[in-house]
Amino acid sequence: MATNWKLALIVSSFLPVVLLEGYAEMNLVSATFKAAKERYEEAGSIANDAISNIRTVASLCAQSKMVEIYERKCLALKAHGIRQGITRAMGYGLSTMLVNCFHGACFFFGAQLVYHGRATIDQVFTVSK
Repeated sequence: MATNWKLALIVSSFLPVVLLEGYAEMNLVSATFKAAKERYEEAGSIANDAISNIRTVASLCAQSKMVEIYERKCLALKAHGIRQGITRAMGYGLSTMLVNCFHGACFFFGAQLVYHGRATIDQVFTVSK
């Protein structure tokens, strides 16, 4: 029973790190979504203004200027999307790496307990579930 307690303590010691990493990733994703929403709203407002004021835009021959402004906003959105994708992929990779490292450490500790005769394989896998 003491061995299971030791193994459970090791497993639970990793929990705060996993929770903090998940919280940080959640905040990162929500911040990037908020920034993307604002940029889409800017691009959408330019298109909306051009369409609602089509007569003024046409009389001033500013169609190409409006298209250029809209394309610049869309290029900024594309660059932001690429950065967002890279950031989210790195966050997901980090979280997956941490979870797998923690599983590896727990199984290593369990294997050490089995090797030294302080636990059976059944005890290690019962605590690791």
